[in-house]
Amino acid sequence: MDPRYWTKSVGLELGGLAQVEIVRSTHQAATVLSHWPPGKQGEAYIEAKRVCRAVLKDDAPSQIARDVFIRAAEVAGILIRKK
Repeated sequence: MDPRYWTKSVGLELGGLAQVEIVRSTHQAATVLSHWPPGKQGEAYIEAKRVCRAVLKDDAPSQIARDVFIRAAEVAGILIRKK
């Protein structure tokens, strides 16, 4: 299995309960971050993008990407469902 996949997925409620985005990997997190809601792109978001890039270059462990991705969602006020 690709080491950039996470052992536990993260569900984000983007646009309401009917629109839950399940994120299972650093690559998917980077894609979601590229479509992050306007006005919610603060320091935690910037850090999540930086860490995801590092993981995708094999410069950091994937669990770190998951942690900072969750933090970015928390700071942005996006509802999270951790698996």
